[in-house]
Amino acid sequence: MDAGATAPVIVTVDVGRLRVDIAAVDWLARLALLTRRQDGRLVLRNASPELRDLIELAGLHEVLLPHQARGRPAGTHAPPQQ
Repeated sequence: MDAGATAPVIVTVDVGRLRVDIAAVDWLARLALLTRRQDGRLVLRNASPELRDLIELAGLHEVLLPHQARGRPAGTHAPPQQ
């Protein structure tokens, strides 16, 4: 990194209490776009299974949840750990 460069900004959003609807997904997608334009990235914390399913249904999984496990059909949740 050269002397004039700055570290990328990481914006962390706790979405645990966010209402799960398409407007929320739209807002998160726009926020992700803004952070990427500034060479940063958006990190979602406490995303409910319902929000993750809606993000996947909207086709924004790679943008909003790039580090989450994929492969579950929409509407299904991982079994509880014992």
